[in-house]
Amino acid sequence: KIIENYDLNDRISILNERKDIRKFLSLADIFVLSSHQEGLSNGLLEAMSMEIPCIVSNIQANSDIIIDDYNGYTFNRFDPNDLMDKILKIKINSKKYNNMVINAKTSIVQNYDMKSIAKKYSHLYHQLINY
Repeated sequence: KIIENYDLNDRISILNERKDIRKFLSLADIFVLSSHQEGLSNGLLEAMSMEIPCIVSNIQANSDIIIDDYNGYTFNRFDPNDLMDKILKIKINSKKYNNMVINAKTSIVQNYDMKSIAKKYSHLYHQLINY
């Protein structure tokens, strides 16, 4: 209703559960995750892997993934002006944008791809066996 009231139907879409999320992410300029509570967000990981700049609320789960001003931005979830400032930072500084998305993709490959996770589990199992 708010989207309709502000005549934003052509700019904002609310989607239900989707299987083709990468198609929509490929159209995005920025990925914003404004959750007040969240676990590990697959959407965030997918956006980072697709080199989309990410701005996330400063909750613990997001802060575990995003290193502020390196592979994305965090914002105070109670301060919409902080979110706006971070969006403007990305839109204004293309060099920063390029570095940030490269760092985001690298972070995903190093920490969240299948090989990396398998290696971490293997290491954990070996630690537990040898404990």
